[in-house]
Amino acid sequence: MAALAPARSVALELEPDAYQSVPCWYRRDTWLADVERVYTRHYSRARRNLTAGVSLKTLLRVATVMADAADHATGRNSRVDNTTIAAKIQCATKTVTRARNLLRELGLATEILRGRQRTRTERMASWRCGDHSRGWASVWALHHPKPAIPVDNSHVKSAPYNRMSTHPRRGHFESTSYVEREITTGTPVEKRAPTAQAPTKVARAVDPDGLRLARTWLSDPSTPHWARRHTPHGWARVLTKPALHGWSSRDLNQALRDWQSLGHYLPHQPHRPIGLIGRILTALDLNERPASADIARENEAAQLRRQRARCPHCDEHGWRIPPPNYTGPDLAVRCNHTEEQNAVWMQLQRSELPLQQEGDA
Repeated sequence: MAALAPARSVALELEPDAYQSVPCWYRRDTWLADVERVYTRHYSRARRNLTAGVSLKTLLRVATVMADAADHATGRNSRVDNTTIAAKIQCATKTVTRARNLLRELGLATEILRGRQRTRTERMASWRCGDHSRGWASVWALHHPKPAIPVDNSHVKSAPYNRMSTHPRRGHFESTSYVEREITTGTPVEKRAPTAQAPTKVARAVDPDGLRLARTWLSDPSTPHWARRHTPHGWARVLTKPALHGWSSRDLNQALRDWQSLGHYLPHQPHRPIGLIGRILTALDLNERPASADIARENEAAQLRRQRARCPHCDEHGWRIPPPNYTGPDLAVRCNHTEEQNAVWMQLQRSELPLQQEGDA
């Protein structure tokens, strides 16, 4: 069996004009000095385009690793991925990404080729060469910032001011003694009659009950997000009949859940939401509110909680509390919020109740 070739990295070739119009650096140490100088002067301006800040110390550490991987003579062909830089300087990968973006904003580096995942063909070819990497690292060119060279326009002479000639009739002064006359040729044309204005569209009357239900339904957090593609005025017409039957936003949402639970298809993003709601409401009996049973059950539970809170003879769960002077057996009795149960407890203590009443208690 043939031995595998030693592992080595494979680089992706660039286009011949990839570095066109991209400057080079003078020296590595000069470029690192420019990084510190430009950061000190222009960081506040470049920070506006970043999601988070980068300290000067972190930026210099990232720039040093990128400079070590670049061509010593030109500063180009810096091929090192974010994971490698983060492992060398012991920081997060997102920090390296922000530092590289800051170098680009400061005009100190240019990303020639953005990193990407390798295709299957590229991975197979890299594997045969001994490179087991699954992606291509970004290619950067490190350079000094381009100086803003001022333009000297002192040698350009402006054109002399030419005074315009006078008016052939009025000269330098404006005369108002002449009478303006209307010059026409042939028979004067009668003035055209004013054009009729286009009829304005009369806004369709909206039922206030349907509009109120639409606003309540759209403000409900349980309402599907696709319902908010239309305004309350758009929903008011289709929700007028449910509003007249006393429907609420909870009834509409429960109707959607019932429609889906019965086996009907409810798309995630309906093409026509208003038409879908109209189809569902047509198949339902508007006199029977979908959430009426749940609302009645919740109202009954709330009423019981209020009765238990006002009753001094039971606990928060509705169990009767024995009288203070009761020393009989422990019983679990539901409280009916009346004073008669205290007498029953005392009769039970004195064993004055018949067996049937004692069992009922």
